[in-house]
Amino acid sequence: MEVPAPAPLPTPGVSPAPVPQPVPTGQPVRVSQGTPLPTPRVSPAPRPLPGTSGALPAPKVLAPTPRADVPPARVESPVAPAAPEGLVETPLPQEAVQAPGKPSEPPAPETPSKGPLQALVEERGLRLSGTLLGPVSVAILETKDGYLVLPVGSPLPGSEAVVRRIEGDRVVLALKDETLEIPLLDAQGGGGQ
Repeated sequence: MEVPAPAPLPTPGVSPAPVPQPVPTGQPVRVSQGTPLPTPRVSPAPRPLPGTSGALPAPKVLAPTPRADVPPARVESPVAPAAPEGLVETPLPQEAVQAPGKPSEPPAPETPSKGPLQALVEERGLRLSGTLLGPVSVAILETKDGYLVLPVGSPLPGSEAVVRRIEGDRVVLALKDETLEIPLLDAQGGGGQ
């Protein structure tokens, strides 16, 4: 029995040489001048499908037709602007300036149609004495009974009237839909800002 020779161990960093492969054997082909080369074998052309006789049918051209019903467009009627209801206009204090040359007269009595807020202010004798503006602004109101110190959004004691806005020289009170602006008593005498 023969023992095969051990395979040589590969050395690091060196790749082994490729092992030669035997060339397949067959009939040798000899070519000489004037001898035609053998023609390769080609598979025959594919056969047409049964019933088509080799031609495809003509394509059908389809025209798209909408199938969804489109509702008619609605035209909305234009909305006419209207003044908000419930606003009460009161004259600003600057409009009450007397015309030059006229002696000071008491103002003519107003029409008896005073709003409930105006009646409340007159009944209590409310006048703005000062303001303090800040993160929570405060109004100092003088009444017949003393002084009130009220922050924005608080109601007048004993009524539904609310302090809506406080500015440096005026305060705006609100009662339901009515608003009333009360100016500062004496612009030079205080009204902290």
